[in-house]
Amino acid sequence: MKLDFADRLIKNIMRYNELERETLPPNLSKQSLIEHLLSKTEESARILADNNAIMHDLLRPILKNTKEMPADLADELFGLAQKLFSLQLSLDLGLSLEIYEALIDYATERNDIDRKIKNHYGAGICYSQLHERMKYLGNHSLMKIGLEHFLAGAKYKKEYFQIENKETRMYINRCLGNVYMMYLTGSFSDNLEELICNFKKVHAEALEFWTSEEVIKLDPDFPWDAFIANAHQNMTIWISAMRTQPENERDMDLAAKVYDSYTFLSKHDPTSHINRFWPAVRTKYTGIGVAWCAAKISHNEALQGYREILESFDDDDYSEDGSYVNLFVTAATLQHLKFSKVCVDKESKVIIQKMLAYCKNVPSGLNKTMFYRHLSNIVKYFSTSLNHNDYLDIILDFTIYNHLVTYVHSIMVRELSQIIAGHFMKTEPEHFIGLLESKNVKEVLNAKANILDAISLAALCHDLGKIFYVDTVSLSSRGLYHFEFDIIKEHTNAATLFKPDDAKIRLITDAIGGHHFWHDRINGYGSQVCESRLGHGFVVDIISIADSIDAATDPIGRGFSQTKSLQAVLDEIQAGAGTRYNPIIAEALKDFDPIKSLENCLLTRREKLYFEAYKHIRQ
Repeated sequence: MKLDFADRLIKNIMRYNELERETLPPNLSKQSLIEHLLSKTEESARILADNNAIMHDLLRPILKNTKEMPADLADELFGLAQKLFSLQLSLDLGLSLEIYEALIDYATERNDIDRKIKNHYGAGICYSQLHERMKYLGNHSLMKIGLEHFLAGAKYKKEYFQIENKETRMYINRCLGNVYMMYLTGSFSDNLEELICNFKKVHAEALEFWTSEEVIKLDPDFPWDAFIANAHQNMTIWISAMRTQPENERDMDLAAKVYDSYTFLSKHDPTSHINRFWPAVRTKYTGIGVAWCAAKISHNEALQGYREILESFDDDDYSEDGSYVNLFVTAATLQHLKFSKVCVDKESKVIIQKMLAYCKNVPSGLNKTMFYRHLSNIVKYFSTSLNHNDYLDIILDFTIYNHLVTYVHSIMVRELSQIIAGHFMKTEPEHFIGLLESKNVKEVLNAKANILDAISLAALCHDLGKIFYVDTVSLSSRGLYHFEFDIIKEHTNAATLFKPDDAKIRLITDAIGGHHFWHDRINGYGSQVCESRLGHGFVVDIISIADSIDAATDPIGRGFSQTKSLQAVLDEIQAGAGTRYNPIIAEALKDFDPIKSLENCLLTRREKLYFEAYKHIRQ
């Protein structure tokens, strides 16, 4: 039996991503650009519909009937899951995961240990990769499920010497290596001491198994394949970051254990060993981290090592090696600069500006999964070390250069919010009492320009959190799984990355956290707006309505949803007044003047914005 649809599915996925990541042709007129974008969106919509039909009508019926599945079909499905995983595109990890979990059921029904172990490993890796999209915003639910899969595979080390298939034994080793890594990096407990204690236990068990004479004799090339080396490297990164927190310097024993296991298992200097798997820059970077973790070099020596990599590297290198320098090394350098006892703000800003220049020129066709995965580390540094005007400008720049649609949407929501807020400033300014510390209508009117500016900035920043997932979930060539929608929801938690150190920032964080929370403050998702800050809730309700209007009416950049007319959206707002939408704002939108202004903005402004952003990118 053949999966006749598999090639079509893969072809669709790859074409969808080509469309989404394309470098726009130069020297287009505004009309040509809009026609090009509309054509791309229409093709994307066709692919999305076809992939959804493949999944619903062809793939899922097979996955639901594992009892009748022949072995050759199970093998084909496993091959499809691996191919989907290897693409690392459009969060097709989720589709791989659906296949792996169905094959686990298949293997369990037949007591097929070989097939069961390798599918547990595949599912664990998928969950681990998906977790990378969520962990920086504090969500570790997927990591816990991934750990369960790795534990299920690792438990077969008891039958290791009875398993004839060497590939299966390799998967057992890889599961075991990921267990100890995930225990610590997964941050399953707020109690650091408990976390470290659990890690040391599983690390010791893994090391005892790997170094036993029986395992070495049977599989002398295990466990030091690239996967286990990568697990050790990730541990090194985590411990290095942990040691830059002064209160954790005491955990030298933990650092020494990781360093010693490198040395013991590889029989020589660990950084020389990992050079078998990785390019020179990645090896050098990891070597600094390993030495710093184990206190073989001082903090200043580590910092100087990172500086030398940054200073000597070609900023125009967009290879995997170049990404390591401009992501991993940049994040590590900033972390160590923050740890320094001297003032390093100037140096930090120079490094950040170099990073921004790099991002501006990253080819749009490049797979930027790793880029977004580690960018949040750098953004965290922005929010804790720079003036808010500096880091907001930087993050907005990241957005325009990495996702045109999100950038245009943010500007459109700002302008639609200005129209609605301007109407209420003229007619009912009392709704803004409390903004920028105003205490009454007179103070609101005296601060009118500043208040409207603050509302505009909050509206512009409402989707800043999308930068953490925009290159994955929002580019999906199929319908989303529930956990993928959970990742989308995480963009509202980006508010936690910013210090609400003044009134403008508090309004921005409320807009980021609350724009998907319904007016009734019961339904929707995100964080509730602090009602004690009068005016904030009303502004967030304005931004929420502006967000809905633009998202539903954009035919240019949103191939994943059905475009609606403004009147259809306004009818939905009226229907949801009092629950999803603020009834006062909904009532005002019945008025001819606000509707006319909104309509003019949608008809004339959106196309101009796409063209202006296009010219900016193609300069």
